[in-house]
Formats: sequence, structure tokens, C-alpha cells
Amino acid sequence: MKSINMKSLKIALPVIVAFISTSVNGQLFRPFGLNIEKDEQQRDEFHPRMHIEENTLYVCTNQGLYSKDLSNDGSEWLLAGFEGIPLQDYARCGNDILALRHNVGEEFLLLSHDGGKTYEDVTPEPFKQHFYGSHVMISLVQHPDDPNTLLVSSYYLGIYQSTDFGKTWSQLTEVMVGKFIGYHPSRPEIIYNSGETYTWEPLLYTTYDKGETWRATVLNGGGDNRVCRISFNPTNPDCWISGGWNVIYNSVDNGYTWDSQFMDDNNYGAFWSYFAYDTDNSNNVYAAGGSGNSIKLMYSPNGGKTWSKPQSESSQNGVNDFLQCGDKLLIYANTEVYEVSKAKLIELTTPVTFTTGQMATIILPTEPDAGKGKYYRLDRVEAEQIVFEQELQPRAHVPYIIVPFEDFSIDPGTLDLAGLKPDTVSVGSISFIGTYARTELPALTGGDGEWRPFPPSLGGDGGGFYRIIDTTPDCSPLPGEGQGERLAFVGTLRAYLTWDDPYGPGATKGPEEELKIVLHDRGTGSLSPAPSPEGEGRKDAAIYDLSGKKVNGKWLNGKSPRDIYIKDRKKWVKPFK
Repeated sequence: MKSINMKSLKIALPVIVAFISTSVNGQLFRPFGLNIEKDEQQRDEFHPRMHIEENTLYVCTNQGLYSKDLSNDGSEWLLAGFEGIPLQDYARCGNDILALRHNVGEEFLLLSHDGGKTYEDVTPEPFKQHFYGSHVMISLVQHPDDPNTLLVSSYYLGIYQSTDFGKTWSQLTEVMVGKFIGYHPSRPEIIYNSGETYTWEPLLYTTYDKGETWRATVLNGGGDNRVCRISFNPTNPDCWISGGWNVIYNSVDNGYTWDSQFMDDNNYGAFWSYFAYDTDNSNNVYAAGGSGNSIKLMYSPNGGKTWSKPQSESSQNGVNDFLQCGDKLLIYANTEVYEVSKAKLIELTTPVTFTTGQMATIILPTEPDAGKGKYYRLDRVEAEQIVFEQELQPRAHVPYIIVPFEDFSIDPGTLDLAGLKPDTVSVGSISFIGTYARTELPALTGGDGEWRPFPPSLGGDGGGFYRIIDTTPDCSPLPGEGQGERLAFVGTLRAYLTWDDPYGPGATKGPEEELKIVLHDRGTGSLSPAPSPEGEGRKDAAIYDLSGKKVNGKWLNGKSPRDIYIKDRKKWVKPFK
């Protein structure tokens, strides 16, 4: 391999304070306020990257390298170095930074020993030749274990390697056609180079021996397409994932064979160019892509087998880069960086399910489908019973108990939930609260049930109590051990009860004396909390607790009871005798 030495060029560069970040609440994509003006010369190959170093985010822009303190929500963007230089990517080793410059002149690689204040050109001579006026150097990547080892790629010159952090370079491969390069993070002897062939077929070059030999694979992209960056499962390194236009590629055998998953639905149409396996649960995979004047983000709960409906944000020119940082995702698109909560994305893209006969709670911003089940609204409290009347025509923004006639689900991503606050129906000191987003309730301490003081932060006065009455898995206290605290929560589009003295433990009654839930069929349909006339609307009523135990005795009108009870998480009804 031929070794190439470089000449030096040094330029002074001051550090200045730049842009102020802004915070936008109530939406999935939260902009960080970078707002770098776009360079009119940016082309398809210009995908400036991001890096996270400890608690600092570094972003390559067409005006230099900018940074933001992620530990301080109100921190400003600062110019970190390489002022005025359009940067594609960089690598760091101690105080040294090697920056990959976008196609301007012949200086593609700039080496700095002072964090980007001054720098020298270390571009290998072959890369200074221009071929057809196109970009000569496209990607830069750093070895996951050895920071001194670097790779750069070119359409026409293949991949060059440096083992001394850019001082000298040698050719690792000959001519290859690929836009992206990368190491397998846990098997760094594996290197990939992905893109498309000269005839626009999705192409992947892979070496399993540090570049001694290479294996070419043409993937099924359904026509003109490409293979974008590859992500690797941190708990199962044989599992790889990548994408292209309207397609996702999966490999489960260390990159030797690939399956193509075509996203034919218009909602899924995008250039799916970036993926991330969740660092805490590798079954969760996030995908980011661009389509027209929007960026799209979607989630898979099963390693990429199925995908949620994408969430989108207006932005031109697709996605530059995509990273995860703790419980957040960072998307660099066009001239802005967006922060997305993983939990919020999952919440908005996970269907809310309802099972035939299983009592649940529901609230919708639109009129519910009356044909899906029986809906019961909070109506009154009498004889130490909380009475719910059937609502024949359920309404928007009203929380209900529902007993479904059939299995069905609701996709929160199809609803306009932005900015919605909980809606409440109250009768005296009893309130039934419906939430449009997953809501955490005060922690449960000990093991005496779900009754807890209801704090002012959740609408109470500190002297009340709440009860999670929904039996669905997305609406329950999390399991805990011993007497420690446990997080209680209600899921998206669900509801829960609250009440004050004297209806809760700690006042005049204990947990064993909790009020019973009563469902009345054949309700009047009125939202009025006034009690119904004696005997009316009660012929099909029964009283039961949430463990499934029937607790009512005789009917008030003297008729034999119809037995309504919970068994195997379903509501069972016996006919009149």
C-alpha cells in the first residue's frame, strides 16, 4: 500500500457565541433553535453529521462546527471551531479534530490540534483530483476501539485508511461505488460500504477481514434505489437494518443475506435513511427518513418486523443525521435539530386496544363509535355506590367506561391530540378524568391498593384519592417488590377516578370499604349528573367490584337479578330466571 505525506496550511479562527435555542411545548418534534442558513450549493451527498460527547451535542454545518450543552435545556448554540467552513463530518482524538470538509476547492480533510481554532490540510493527493465536477470525498468514519484509525470514502477512489489520525493515508480498496461507510461497532473487523450501482441498484460492499477481501451484494430495492446507513443490534450483532426509498432491509445472519420490506402505503413513503436500536430495549427500533417537504419518524416494537404509522414534521431536503440520547431521539434535518421523546413517539404510534367484553376506559377528541360497545358515563353517587349510566350516543371529550362488543383498536397517530388537556366529568367530590396522553400518577407505596392522596399538580387539593379502575395492561400500576414505591399510570385515551373525603381511605373509610362501581344499562343518554327516578334505568343493572366479585343483592323493583360479573377479564351476563 502506498503511503502519502501531507503539507500543512494554518489559519486563525476565533470562537464566537451564536444562536439561542428555543423550546416548543405540546408537539412531538421540538426544535433546538439551530437555524443555520442553508448553503445554496448543498447537494444530495451533503449530509452533515452530529456527535454526542458526554453531555454536549456537536453539529456539523455549512458555517462551521456548533455545540450545545444537553444538560442545560436553556443553553445556547456556540461556535466550537472551523468558522465559515462547510463541514460534512469530523472525528476527535484528544484535542485533535480531523474534519471532513464539503466539496469546496481541494482541501477536503482539515486537521486541528486546538479544537478547530487553527487547522492544516491533510488531504491525500489523489483526492484533490476532480472527476466530472462531482464530490470526491463523501464519508469519514472512526474505528470504534482505536480513535487513531480512520476511513474516508470516494465514489471513484474507494476507501482510504489512516492509522495515525490523518497524518498519512493508504488505499484500503480500489474503486467502489458507495455513499456510506461504517464499522460494525462490536465486530470492527467488519466494514461496510453502501449506496447504489452505476445503474441505480441498491449495493452493499462488506469486508469481514479488515479490508483484505470484499463481498458485493445487490439488494432487492424494487427498482432504482440505494442502501443507506446500516445500524446494528447491540444485543444480537447478527441483526442489521438499513433502508432506501420506500423499503427497509433486514439481515439476521451478519449481513450475508437480506430481506426487503416494502412500504407501499403512501403514509410510509420516505427515504428511510437512518435507524437506531433502543439502547435499553433492542426490540424497539426507530427509523428516520425524508419525503418531499417533510421528515418522518416511526417506531417498531419487534426489531423491525412491523412499523407504526410515521409521524411527520415539515422540513426540506430530508434527514442529515439521526442519534439517540437517553430517552430522547435527535434528528438533524435541513438546518435544524429536533428533539423527540421516545416515550411520546411510542405513545402516539402504539394502538390503544379494546377486547370483547373486557371493561376498559376511553376518551376521544371525536365522537366515539356507538357500535363498538356499551359506553357508561359517571352519573351519581348514592348508597355508597358510584353509578355509571349507559350513554347511548357517546360524545367527544367525555370519559367513559366501555364494555366492547368486538375487538378493536384506535391509532392515536390518526387523532389531533396536540395541546389537549384532560377532560373531567364530576359529581360532587367524585371526578372521572380522561387523559389524551399517558399520565403518571403519584407513586404507590406499600401494598394496600391503589388509593393515594391526589395532589394539586394533578387537579386535587392534596386531601383526595385516586383509583385506577381500568384493567387493561396500559393502565395499571407497574409491578414492584416489597414495600418500595411503584409508578402508577393511565395510558393514552384512558380514564381514572378521583374523590375526596369522606369517600377515601384516611378519612372516614378504609380501603376495604371502598365504594363499589355500578353500571346501569339503558341509560337516558343525558349528561346531567342528577339521579334518575327511583327504579328507572335499573332493570339490567348489577353491582360488582373490580376483582370480579358480584356484590349486589336484590333488585330495587323486586325482580330477580341478572348476574353480571367479571371472569377471565371479560364481562359475563346470565339471563333473568
